[in-house]
Order: sequence, then structure tokens, then C-alpha cells
Amino acid sequence: MFSSKLTFIMTAVGAAVGLGNLFRFPALCSLYGSAYILVYIILLFVVGVPLLLSEVALGRLFGKNATYCFASADRRAVPLGFLCSANSFIVMTYYAVLFSFVVLAAVFSYKLLSPTLPPAEVFTPIIFPGRFSPTLLFALVFSWAAVFLCFGDARRLGAISTVSVIFAAVIIFGFAVFCVINSGGKILSFLRFNPAVFCSSKFWIDAMGQVFFSLSLMVGVLVSYGACLNKKEGIVRCGIAVALCDLAVSLGGTVIFVAAGRQGEGSLFSSFSVYPAAFSSLGAAGSAVCFLFYLSVGVLCLASLFAYLKSATEFFTFSLGGSDTAWALGLSLLSLLLGSFLLQGRGLEALKLIDNEIVPFLIIFAGLVETVLFCRPPLKAALLSEINKNETHPLPRRLFSLSLGLFAPATLFILLLYQIFF
Repeated sequence: MFSSKLTFIMTAVGAAVGLGNLFRFPALCSLYGSAYILVYIILLFVVGVPLLLSEVALGRLFGKNATYCFASADRRAVPLGFLCSANSFIVMTYYAVLFSFVVLAAVFSYKLLSPTLPPAEVFTPIIFPGRFSPTLLFALVFSWAAVFLCFGDARRLGAISTVSVIFAAVIIFGFAVFCVINSGGKILSFLRFNPAVFCSSKFWIDAMGQVFFSLSLMVGVLVSYGACLNKKEGIVRCGIAVALCDLAVSLGGTVIFVAAGRQGEGSLFSSFSVYPAAFSSLGAAGSAVCFLFYLSVGVLCLASLFAYLKSATEFFTFSLGGSDTAWALGLSLLSLLLGSFLLQGRGLEALKLIDNEIVPFLIIFAGLVETVLFCRPPLKAALLSEINKNETHPLPRRLFSLSLGLFAPATLFILLLYQIFF
């Protein structure tokens, strides 16, 4: 059990908040303006939050890991448990590579003081050398060692996540406030409203996709965390708090991103040049801020990684037995081996393919299967009952049914078609 409601919220936020909040969301926000923020918030609470609540409720209803919960809801749903574990393994494999990039960015942040290198190119020769790099391999090994050392029960994960999230939030929000004050409010130009973007199908796809990916849905993490949530705590309040924290970090990252003067140029790779450009404007202090920023991103990556590792082990412990620690060690070593291929050269192209095509497809497909399972009348009624337990303002049945039975599957189906044909 988590020691408190706050610990559960911080652990769920630690799993949900990651590189997408600080790299992808800001780029989309600066590209589309406030229209994107408006649509994202609507989709977040109409589609994302009900699914989040359902996953947490399923975990608390059956009280064990994700695979066990899916099997208890319907024996035919055991493959869904495997798919969620597979999603977690794939995500954590390429996420660990990105974590190693973040570690190197923090370690070599002092190079931002170099008068000979443009700020946008400070990390390029270190992170993307174009050849085998012992430094990159060491960073990946260090990353997995840190993840495995953090691995443990709910109380341990909760304590580490709470510290990580609070530390990262202080750094990100602190620098975001500084950027707003220093610019005299001009930095908030990304809030411009452009109604023309509503006619773009890409705009809607980007907004819908970001909602599902930013909450760590369909990877089994929230189901497992729900099993550790005390029966006395209200799921609705916890779920809304997680969604709001996730949104707040995304907006804080957007302010910093826009401070670099970039418009829609962010990606998991280019952001290692975008943010240093913003920090370089601080002069001598820029190096220290750069270090603190990437350190905060790193602790968020760490919190997400051990959540994915926990989820990835669950199918194997459920199906084959054995200890969580043994499976976690085996999967960590396998992920480390695969990740060493993704570090450079053609591996980076494979990393882009995994991030842009493979993971989105698998998560969306798992989401469709999950909504079909959740929409079965007996389970849907049980989930709603669990969600509304100990809540002063219960979630309306009609809204829950519309979201779970119409909005969520329709959105996921559209995303799946787009992923297949475009």
C-alpha cells in the first residue's frame, strides 16, 4: 500500500510525466497556440481522465498486478496483460537510451560556458557522435543501474517518486516563472489563438495522441498502482490531481521551450539543442541552470522507468512465477543489450521508428481492446462503483458511459486508422 494519497499521486505523476511533457507538448503548443491547449484540456478530461480512473479502479477492485486484474475481469483478457507488459518493455528500452542522453546533458552542462561552440551544438558531439562511443555506453549502463537500484515495493517507489517529482517541479516551474518575468510577459505569445488550426486533421491527431501518451495509459502501470491505493481514498480526486500535475509540468516546459525562440521544432532529439539555447541567454548562470534542468528531467525519467520496469515484469511473474527482482534483473539486462544498439548510427533511426510508429500503434491498439473490456456492463458498473467510493461529488454515470463507450473508443479508432494509413 502507498503510505498516503499524496504518495499515490506523486507516484502516478512520476510515471506519467516524462520527456513527452517537456519535449513534444511544448513543440505542439508553440506550433498551434492556445487552440491546442484548449482542445488538449477538453480531451484530457473528457477522454483521458475517465480512462485513467478506470485503470486505477480496476487495480483497486482486484487488488493485484495488471495482468491478474485483466484476467480476473475476463479470462480472455490475459493477452491484454501481455500486451501492456510488452508496451512497458518497449517503452522502457528506448526511454533508457533517452535517459542516458539526459544524464550526459546534465554531466556536460558546463560546456555551455565554452565560447567556441554555439549553444545549440554543445551536446551534439557527445550525444550524437555518429560512431561507437564508450561514453554513451557507460551512460546507458549507469542509467539501468540507477533504475534497478530504485526497483522495489509500493512504499519505496512512492518515496522515490515523491522526491523526484517535487524536485523536478521546483526547477521547471522556477525557471518558467523566471522566463515569464524576464521577458515582460512577451514569452506568452504562444497563447495566440488561431482558429484555422481546427481545420487541420493533423492538429486533432496531435492533440488526441498526446493525451493518451502523456498519462501513461495502456501500459499497466496505473492498474498496478491502483491496487496499492487505500480503499479510503477517493479515486476521482486522485485522478484529477494527477491530470492537473501532468498538465502543469507540460505548460511549464512550454514556457522554457518558447524562451529559446523556437516554433514547433521540438522532438526527443532536437530538444537537446533547443533548451541549451534558452539557458545560454543567462550568461554565466546558464550552465548551472542547464545542469539543474536536465537533472530534473533525469529524475522524472527515472521515476517513469522503474514504473515501466515494474509493469513489464508483472506478466512473467503472473504467468511463469518467480520473484519480481529476478525478472526485473533479466528484463533490465535484455533492455540494456537492445538499448546499446539504439545508441548511435542506424540504431538512432530505429529509435525514431519505435518512438513515432511502433509504440503509438501498440498503445492505441491496447487502448481499443481495453475499452472493449471496460464497456462490458457488469465490469463497467463495478468500475463506476469503485471510482465513486468515498467521493463527495461522484462521477456522473452518463458522462462515464459516454466517455468509456463512445468518446474513448472513437478517438482511439481514429488514431489507429491514422497510424496505419498515414
